[in-house]
Amino acid sequence: MKYKLIIFVVILATILIFGYSQRKKIDFAILATSYSEDSTSLYNYNNNNKLVDEYIYSIGGVEKLYFHKEGKGLIYDSYGEQLITINNEKTKEYKIKHDPIQLEQTKNGQVILHNDNLGFDVSIYNDDFKVMQQSEKLPGNAQNFIIKNDIVYVLSVLYDKNSKRTVGIYSLDINSLKVIELIEIPGLTFAFYLREMNGVLEIYGNKNEEAKDLTIYTHDISNKKTNLIVNTDIPVMWISKVIGEYKIFCVNN
Repeated sequence: MKYKLIIFVVILATILIFGYSQRKKIDFAILATSYSEDSTSLYNYNNNNKLVDEYIYSIGGVEKLYFHKEGKGLIYDSYGEQLITINNEKTKEYKIKHDPIQLEQTKNGQVILHNDNLGFDVSIYNDDFKVMQQSEKLPGNAQNFIIKNDIVYVLSVLYDKNSKRTVGIYSLDINSLKVIELIEIPGLTFAFYLREMNGVLEIYGNKNEEAKDLTIYTHDISNKKTNLIVNTDIPVMWISKVIGEYKIFCVNN
C-alpha cells in the first residue's frame, strides 16, 4: 500500500473516467497512471462504490483511453512503445512505434499519429497492431489530427533553422498517406488543438509566444480561406476539448 501511495500521491497521475461495462454491473471506472513507474491501475465503480476488483497493468504514462473492438479498452504509453488492450482481467500487450499522440479507429485500420523529435508521421495498423502503411516523416511537432472525407488533417508546430515557430496543417490522403498540401496558418506562433465543424477547420493556439493569449483561426476546406475569429488576452496553453457550436472550452492554463 505504501508503494502505491508513493506512485499515486507524490507522482502526478492522470485520471480518466469512462463508461465501462463487462461481466459485472459497472457504472464507471477510473484509470490512474504513474509517470515514474510502469504501473497503471483500473478501479471499477457501481453506485459510487468502488468494487473489490483492481487491475494493475505494467505500463506508465497513460494519458488517454480508447474503446477498442468488442468493447475492450485500449491504453498506451504516450512516451514509449507499449500498447495494451484491456478487458478487465484479460489483457494483450503490443509494441508499437514510439511516442503515440492520438489513435482513431477507421475502416482502413487503426490510425496513429507519432511524434519523433521535431518530426512526425501517420501510421495505419491492423487489428494486431502491425504497421500496414506509413507516411513519410514530416517536419514539425504534431499536436492532434482529425479525419474528414478520407483526408487526415494534422495540426503541427513548425520550426525554421533559427527555431522560429509557425503553425501549419498537413492534409494527407488516408488511402495512400501521401501529403496533399500544407495549409499555413498566419499569425500563430503556437497551436495546440484542431477540430472540424461543418466543413470548417478550427485552429486553437497562441498569437503571442510570451503572453500565450488564446487565439482561434478558421480555415474553410472548400474555399480555402483562413480567417481570424477570436483574439483574447486570456493565457491558455492547452485545450483538452471543445464542446459544441458555442465553443465551450476545457482548458489548462
